[in-house]
Amino acid sequence: MIAITFDIDWAPDAVIEDTLRILDEQNVSATFFATHDTPVLKDLRNHEIAIHPDFRGGDYEQKVSDLLAVYPDAVGARSHAYYLNSQIAKHYGAIGLQYESSLEMIGVQGVRPFRHWLGFVRIPVFWEDDINAAMEGDWDLPRMDSDSKSLYVFDFHPVHVYLNTESLDRYERARKYYHQPEELKSCAAPETIPGTRTLLKQLVKYCSESNNHSRLSEVVDVFANSRNCS
Repeated sequence: MIAITFDIDWAPDAVIEDTLRILDEQNVSATFFATHDTPVLKDLRNHEIAIHPDFRGGDYEQKVSDLLAVYPDAVGARSHAYYLNSQIAKHYGAIGLQYESSLEMIGVQGVRPFRHWLGFVRIPVFWEDDINAAMEGDWDLPRMDSDSKSLYVFDFHPVHVYLNTESLDRYERARKYYHQPEELKSCAAPETIPGTRTLLKQLVKYCSESNNHSRLSEVVDVFANSRNCS
């Protein structure tokens, strides 16, 4: 099972819309972890919205509450920088979130979700764009075992898709234009260079042709059903 996810990270609307076009052209669904209020993420038919709170500075409960006020249908979370502690986990359990996806298991085959003792399901991340750039990895689809019970969660950022980021150096050079889409575009790598955008397009095409793409709430449903049948 493959799940494509995106951490919005305060990207401007034009950058988010660019990512959505890549998905929608192939009718592939995904999960978007939202950091802020934007009309682009409202009323998405094929996609799911979860929350992506930034817990720097504390005040965990308020930050979760603020995002859930904007996206009341969200049932999952992934914290910015994958930050999670016992206080946050207890709050997630208390408010009844279905899943949490802040666990890095990069490149690990055979990963499956598991139930946290506080009730929500933890969904590990198999691949992430900026980690791949930091590791100077290649930009081909990673190996995925054919075991039907394994889960492969991909974590992209719309800004890296927009830039076709292939190295952290490119992102650092473009960073000052983060909220200026036209200037960002001038910093992007062409698609003749393998990078985040070209890999996403490969993955979306593969998911469309194999009809293998799930939103994270659907991953939770499959996990629950498989547990019930075991």
